[in-house]
Amino acid sequence: MREQLSVHTGISVPVMRKPARLMPLILTALLTLAGCVGPLKTAAPVPAADQALVTKAVEDLARISEFKGYGEITMAGSGSKMTGNFDALRKNTGSFNAQVYSPFGTAVASITAEEFAGRVNIDKEQIDFAYDNAMTGVPFPCVGRFTYGQFVNLLTASMPDEFWAYAAEPYTPVQGQKWIKGKGRVAAAWSSDTLVVRAAIFPKTGRIEMVTFDYNVGGSRLSMQFGRFKKGVPYEIQIKEGSKNYITVNYESITWK
Repeated sequence: MREQLSVHTGISVPVMRKPARLMPLILTALLTLAGCVGPLKTAAPVPAADQALVTKAVEDLARISEFKGYGEITMAGSGSKMTGNFDALRKNTGSFNAQVYSPFGTAVASITAEEFAGRVNIDKEQIDFAYDNAMTGVPFPCVGRFTYGQFVNLLTASMPDEFWAYAAEPYTPVQGQKWIKGKGRVAAAWSSDTLVVRAAIFPKTGRIEMVTFDYNVGGSRLSMQFGRFKKGVPYEIQIKEGSKNYITVNYESITWK
């Protein structure tokens, strides 16, 4: 049977309409084909790690006392975003120095500490801190949740204190698939009412690939991620509040002890 299909151009195009008796045959063929192909497969969840593997992975992580690194930093917050070069130097005497440079090589911010007393310089403004002071009033995204000392440690690739406290306890067996990308990893997690810590581990080597921290304190959420581990040191650090406020550091080179 033929009919004319008119489109907005006014041109009439002949269209073939399939006889109704062919539809059961077509439906039968499709069902038969679907039976041959089989149901769609979903990704298998990442298996949980055993306690011995988790213990080995944690023991292989570095505990850093002195640090020197160079890389790139991105800060996004309040509708603006800045990416520049970043270098940091930390000594076990409590001294610390970090510079943020624009793509043109101009120093746009600095973070310093001497004998565990700190200072932030940004846009010609100077803010002083004791090492244990909260970083309120600093125009960096996410930093109001940290003391000055905690923030310095995070920037220089040191895992938060909570990690070492949790890692000494039996972990919670978990299966992960959304937060671990790729194959060949196993998952471990530690949790409390306010914090969930997850680790992705290579079972063949017993090395950690990634650690995430998800805080929920009074409905206020904060997440951190440490990744790209080399010899127990993370070369990528991200601190994030929501989708638009974050700090990411990607180190190109690190020396530590």
